Amino acid sequence: MEIRAGANLGRYQLLAEIGRGAMGTVYQALDPEIDRLVAIKTFSAFDSTSHEGVAFRDRFAQEARAAGRLAHPGIVAIYDRGEEPSTGSPYIVMEYIAGQPLSRLLAQSGGRLEERYALTIVKELAEALAYAHEKGVVHRDIKPANILITEDGNPKIADFGVARIDASTMTFHGQLLGTPAYMSPEQLTGGLVDGRSDLFSLGVILYTVLMGFRPFQGNGASTIGFKVINQHPLPITTFHLDLSKDTEYVVARAMAKNPRDRYQNGAAFALDLEDILADREPRSRHEPGAPPSSEILRVFEKPQRTNGNGTSSGNASAAFGVAPARVAPSPPKVVPTRSSWQASSTMLGLALLAFAGIVGVAAFYINDTQRTALRDADASLPLPPLIAEQIPMPAITGAQFEPIIQINMPEPPRQYAGSGVSPRAPLSDLDRTVIRGGGAAPVTPIAASPKSSAAWSDPLVARQPATVELALQHHFTEAEIQVWVDGRLEFSTTTHGENKKHLFGLKSGIEGRESHEIRFPSGEHEVKVRVASKADEYDQTGSIHSTFLDSRRSVLDIRCNKRGLEMRLNDGS
Repeated sequence: MEIRAGANLGRYQLLAEIGRGAMGTVYQALDPEIDRLVAIKTFSAFDSTSHEGVAFRDRFAQEARAAGRLAHPGIVAIYDRGEEPSTGSPYIVMEYIAGQPLSRLLAQSGGRLEERYALTIVKELAEALAYAHEKGVVHRDIKPANILITEDGNPKIADFGVARIDASTMTFHGQLLGTPAYMSPEQLTGGLVDGRSDLFSLGVILYTVLMGFRPFQGNGASTIGFKVINQHPLPITTFHLDLSKDTEYVVARAMAKNPRDRYQNGAAFALDLEDILADREPRSRHEPGAPPSSEILRVFEKPQRTNGNGTSSGNASAAFGVAPARVAPSPPKVVPTRSSWQASSTMLGLALLAFAGIVGVAAFYINDTQRTALRDADASLPLPPLIAEQIPMPAITGAQFEPIIQINMPEPPRQYAGSGVSPRAPLSDLDRTVIRGGGAAPVTPIAASPKSSAAWSDPLVARQPATVELALQHHFTEAEIQVWVDGRLEFSTTTHGENKKHLFGLKSGIEGRESHEIRFPSGEHEVKVRVASKADEYDQTGSIHSTFLDSRRSVLDIRCNKRGLEMRLNDGS
């Protein structure tokens, strides 16, 4: 349905389009009977005459009635529902919030929120979820775009009664509804979904606003979903030592892979956050029947190693239809027996010694030449905190994932002002402070740089993507690699090295070589690379500035050594 100035939908007068997503459109509208602004969400991504369309309308009506009974200051209220007469498309009428989505607030603030403010808003969200779950309503799509921040700085959950439509059985045009970066493992594998799934998503949000980036990163939906199911994120205190261990415990418990290890209800989640805000230890640490802290913090242990087909268990490949592993599997390791080693060393010793001498001289010469050619990288650059809310999702085999709706609210006020309208007391100025980089500043809109805006956001500029191969060489058993382009996190993965023997076993070491491909708009960009290995106490960041052309395939050589992170760009010219 196209927006028309002054058009009516039922008794409502449509004023402006404020959001558009995979399922439909959101409008600002006026209810003339009571002179109240409302938000109307329409649904048009299906054939209303088909069997699926009829089933959707029936399910929609059921969910709207259930969500309409929710009355909580932390939940966007649902007022009415109906159908567009000419097309039969359903619509839902909701409370209009004069504010902005949490996703926009994060983009304006550099990706991170001050710890106390982050804990405060998540506590209020946990209380709202506790109320909804007690009423038997599960949201199923908790994410920053569905969290609206009012002018007073308080959070409200949007899309109750919409996102709960069962994505495992209701799809449109082959697209599974939901956002995999914030979905729980059981949602992605077709398991039992209940209120604890929403709490997992809320834990991911808490991790994101504290760290400045999402815990599960990837170039596509299949990669992100695979990591949600199989891999564990880095501890929040790895990058930010100012965050407390109690906060780390709460985040880890909320994001436990097994629902039994999570908070069993939103009230328990909120009480632990209340304890931390009051400088007390979270009460759930010592409650009878609660998982021990050592088990909870296993969420932040080493990721599972994948097997040869790129998965660590059968449910991952079943969920996505593809194996998202990027690195070729290692061959099985054979451990020689003592007798076989003695026999082989006797026969090959002299030959290998002579060959090793020749190879050693050549390797020394080659490495020395390469070290001279590589420029020193700036290892002092801080971790860029920017987070990209939406990641391009290339086509994958099987179900695809898209957000239900991306709310695009009108331009927010220049700053928050406590008006007392909210039924709760407005947050203090200190609680509303947002961290940008290393310092604190009030929340104000931040204009994107012309280069960044042209490269990433302008829909009128047709740009072919530039292709860059990341060629990584390191000496770590395990490390994290992250790549930013103009402050936008484009790639993140865990890399592993293996024991390599040289000189017929007299010398051994860890070596890792991997190659990954990333794509981004062509043009002039700053590329930052960060490699961190907790076990080896290695954490280095390097950056380059260059012009990336769509007609060339560039290779970025990344070498980790004691001197730092050495990077060299070969653009094929």
